[in-house]
Amino acid sequence: MNNILKHIFSMKNIEDRHKQIYILGIKINIPITHSKIHKIEKKIDNLTYQINNIKNLLYITTNIQDTPQASDFLATYQKASLKILIEIDRICKKHNIQYWLTGGTLLGTLRHRNLFIPWDDDVDIMMLRDDYNKFIDIFNNDTLYSNLKALLFTDCWHNLPKNKIGKLNITRVVLQKENNTELTTRDYPLVDIFPVDYYYKKTNYEEKIDLTKKIKEIIENLNFENIQLNTQEEIRKHHELINQIQTEQFLDNKYVDKSSYPSLFWGMEHLHAHNNWFNDYEDIFPLKTVNFCGHNFLAPNQPEKVLSYIYGNYMYWPNHINAHYSHNIASLYDYNDIKYIENFVDKGEIY
Repeated sequence: MNNILKHIFSMKNIEDRHKQIYILGIKINIPITHSKIHKIEKKIDNLTYQINNIKNLLYITTNIQDTPQASDFLATYQKASLKILIEIDRICKKHNIQYWLTGGTLLGTLRHRNLFIPWDDDVDIMMLRDDYNKFIDIFNNDTLYSNLKALLFTDCWHNLPKNKIGKLNITRVVLQKENNTELTTRDYPLVDIFPVDYYYKKTNYEEKIDLTKKIKEIIENLNFENIQLNTQEEIRKHHELINQIQTEQFLDNKYVDKSSYPSLFWGMEHLHAHNNWFNDYEDIFPLKTVNFCGHNFLAPNQPEKVLSYIYGNYMYWPNHINAHYSHNIASLYDYNDIKYIENFVDKGEIY
């Protein structure tokens, strides 16, 4: 039947040079002329040339450290994320939980004079596994804000490539919507928390790169395409499964002597894009205090080294400048959502 229908009417591209159309069994080839293709390619080349000229001019004439800070709604969003971080810091100090700034947040302290990266939109921190595992219950039992919630998160219900489904697993502290019934709120202010584990020995730089390739290969070969995670308990079991795979397939069930201060690596739950997931123990500990947006937070002992492992020349303009989500365009937000976030920044909602 399908073959019959195809000959009644169908259309397809042939080598991007012409379209082949069947109408009532008659085949018609409509060429896409070389001149049209050439014109399109020329327009694309011209646009690319202009964009590169603008980028080069920006790099030559502008110091990235002098980039103006965010304004309007993105600035409000950043303030909300900062307020969440302040609450995390309070609770971690009270319960002797160690955390440290990482990623774009740590980069802001060094490159943007202790402020947010102007286009950044969330906060990133890390914790050792033992602290990471107990943080959610402690935070949810002790937070002063009724609309903040610590949750396990698995990014498997968005439009991800198949090889990433179920492989972006973290803990998040999120500002929840009013009358929220969702497990997480992706587009609301949040702090991402990533687990860090001990390797079983110290490693040199070459070993760090090779081990990162190995752990990425293990993750990429996992297939979670049809996974269904609808409750925190299901997500928790999914996180535990990946951690078990890490222990068995990456660490080979080897005993880890923490007292020997072996290398540290980012937990396998989250498929990071970076080429090096490893740090020496001395890169991170002892933690030190840094200023971020006028407040003191904990940071790695050697933040310059940590950032160079992640970003390379982190003081230079990045190849891509973009926010994670859509909140840098306030028009995409509901008026009540904007007011709700603004109210949290101005007043908060306390038990």
